[in-house]
Amino acid sequence: MFIGIVTGGKYKYVKLLEGYRDENGKTRNRVVKTFGRLDVLLKEDPEAVNKLKAKYNGQHKEKFELQQKQRLKDLEETLAFQVDQSRVQSPLPLLNYGHFAVKQIWEEDLALDRKFKYVQQTSKLKFDLNSLVRYLVAGKILEPGSIEKTFRRKDEYLGDPIKDITLDNCYDAYTYLFDLKEEIIKWVNRRMNQSFGTGRTRLLFYDVTNTYFETTMSDKEKDYERSDFAEVLIDTVKQAVISEELPVDCLDREGNVIVENLPAAFIEKLTDDKYRYFRMRGPSKEHRFDLPLVSIALVIDQNGIPLDFQVYAGNASEFAKMPESIRKLKEKYDVEEAVVVADRGLNSVENLTMLNGNNLGFLMAQKVTKLGETLTKKMLDRSRYQPLNSEVPDDNLYQVVSDWEKSGGSGSKINCTLVFTFNKNRQKRDQAILKLWQGIVLAKKQAGVKIGPRKTGWACLAKTENGKDQPILGIDEKVLQNKLALCGYAAVVYKESPIQADKDGVVSERKNPILKDAEIAGMYHRLNCIEDCFRVMKSNLGLRPMYVFNSKHIIAHCLLVYLALITVRLIQNRAEKSSVHVTAEEISTCLREANVAPLLLSEERSVFATVEQCSNLRKGLERQSTSELVEMIKSGKIKTSKTPEILEACGLKMPNRFCSLHELARSLKTKFPDFNSAVPTLKRLDLL
Repeated sequence: MFIGIVTGGKYKYVKLLEGYRDENGKTRNRVVKTFGRLDVLLKEDPEAVNKLKAKYNGQHKEKFELQQKQRLKDLEETLAFQVDQSRVQSPLPLLNYGHFAVKQIWEEDLALDRKFKYVQQTSKLKFDLNSLVRYLVAGKILEPGSIEKTFRRKDEYLGDPIKDITLDNCYDAYTYLFDLKEEIIKWVNRRMNQSFGTGRTRLLFYDVTNTYFETTMSDKEKDYERSDFAEVLIDTVKQAVISEELPVDCLDREGNVIVENLPAAFIEKLTDDKYRYFRMRGPSKEHRFDLPLVSIALVIDQNGIPLDFQVYAGNASEFAKMPESIRKLKEKYDVEEAVVVADRGLNSVENLTMLNGNNLGFLMAQKVTKLGETLTKKMLDRSRYQPLNSEVPDDNLYQVVSDWEKSGGSGSKINCTLVFTFNKNRQKRDQAILKLWQGIVLAKKQAGVKIGPRKTGWACLAKTENGKDQPILGIDEKVLQNKLALCGYAAVVYKESPIQADKDGVVSERKNPILKDAEIAGMYHRLNCIEDCFRVMKSNLGLRPMYVFNSKHIIAHCLLVYLALITVRLIQNRAEKSSVHVTAEEISTCLREANVAPLLLSEERSVFATVEQCSNLRKGLERQSTSELVEMIKSGKIKTSKTPEILEACGLKMPNRFCSLHELARSLKTKFPDFNSAVPTLKRLDLL
């Protein structure tokens, strides 16, 4: 019961209300007692309402305490009954409720339940696609694994989220997801534009990674042609016609390909391994050269929210595929006057020219080891620098070199702005790496290791005779001193998007630059934000290894991970608004360990005990004693669990340690009409 103020006519009345659920399970309020008009009560006693609230809130507290006492008594009776029946060796089943946090983001932030409801109505699907896809996304966050493993865990979730779903339905869902990929991504980005504004694409972070499969043979070795090969060929031909690589008579009026009009050289190009096969060996970011790969190009916005992704064959060049990714990005989102931010691995004159040709600016990391003597001398001249932050003038410095001409290997050139930065922490890190490399070189020398003329990493410090398989003579002091001089220095190249002409062809100057010099210099440390996305996708969300082999299912798997990453980022964003910082790993761990144990007291009565595996409080604090950790916990410096904060960020509440079915449902913003609706059938067998 609670005190409420209800409007009736032109007056407001103070009433004692009681909540209940009607026959349809909807929450209703009924009047228990009326105290009179609000204005009259306040005139007689300004504290009248507060006094009433204090009185009946106290009654509510007493009622809650009585309920808890009764629940404990019921538990004691149940445990005594279990002992009498000699069932103490039968463990209580655990049910996970962390997926309800994913459900909140799914419905409130992404509104994907509305999208899939429309798909369901316009298709002949015989299973609940929305519930299944949401479950698969939750599985990526809570405990990623293969399709079969995720399906097998369906009975471990409170509320049985995919009741009556079969394993075949899961594989069918992957096929549907492939077909719906572009629709889903566009839907999600419209929702993100509503939440963060269309200006979130002012900066676009782009990078490519690859991931491996748990199979030793590539698709070419198995002669397993990608299942969407026909669609890939049609898209390739259409783009070749648009770019005038092929004549227009290669397509009919409906846009269908006329195969007999394709030149023989182009047909030969289409049969290349990069088009025909998907899982192929190539340069591996994780040094898994023994396994087939696929490459994934990811684009995220300036808030760290994924915007789009493309999947390519494992042997495809990330340089060669960047134009295709940018083309598809512009086709879908009509991005203009944005700056593409990327690491130096994609920095080439060809790519920079391509970006400018697509009316996009660029900001990319630039190597500082091959700038030439004049430019290197200018970079090392600390008097040319200015502080990035006036409060700490010596820690972060930068200088701008305007109208720098970057040259390509084929003689191509592009004018851009070159920005040098110097950071003391980066200097210490670089020096520590060089010291480590020196130790490795000396150890390799002692072991008699031979290396070739092309030396990277630690081997660049090794002094050898010219030629292949030469023994290490020691440290190359000249190379070492050159590298020590460059410690702490970095560079980026920048150019704004071309200024667009109006309908009359008049080109006007841009009044406000997209990025100012200080913003350009400060952007270097943000280049790792997309690397963090890849790390989370691989380590926490199950991007690799992949267990699917069908190319359509591979892309669908990446889509599920993409949706899982957005969900994690939105939870983090919600938590940050409450000044709570949680990592992706903490979200996965806490939601995975959010469990309740059901206790069936009788056919009508049940209790749920909230349980959670103790967090690893020593992680990162291994050198602290137990007593020191206890003091840190008591002082609030570290928390035993972040589950309450994560649930609260999602709009849920941590269930009471012992709660009824109704209280549990209310905490998780759901409905459980009865005990059977909350506990899956196979888990109920453990309670009988």
